[in-house]
Amino acid sequence: MGDNHGLFDQGVGEQPSLRGTNPDFGFRATYFPIRFIGIGAEGGFMPTQDKGSDSSGTFWTVRGHVVGQLPYRITPLLVVGGGLLAINSNDPLMKASEGAFHWGPGVKAHINKWLAVRVDGRHIVEGEGNDGNRVHHGDCLLYT
Repeated sequence: MGDNHGLFDQGVGEQPSLRGTNPDFGFRATYFPIRFIGIGAEGGFMPTQDKGSDSSGTFWTVRGHVVGQLPYRITPLLVVGGGLLAINSNDPLMKASEGAFHWGPGVKAHINKWLAVRVDGRHIVEGEGNDGNRVHHGDCLLYT
């Protein structure tokens, strides 16, 4: 998560200094009605903490997307979608949500007919950050 994200209301107080790397827990479901095109939904949560105080919070996200892929054993793919990114905490400064667009390439390697390993890179674009510009940050996701 970039430092410029717009999830904090500057009118409430100074933006907290959150950890730059957090564990991510979540789910994903994808359905391919056609070999080349699928639809998916995913959600996740990431516990975090303000490095300057005892405040903690949880980032969470829900996203939907379209997946285009080539039907090979090693499958290149592209994901495009949107969703919601939010943070929740007992600290009023760390409570907000906003829409986000995401896209990115990935690759899936089939182990057998029912099991595959997938790695995605995502470029996430949020609304207005605390400097008035769009917010851009990345995600790297590994799934089995």
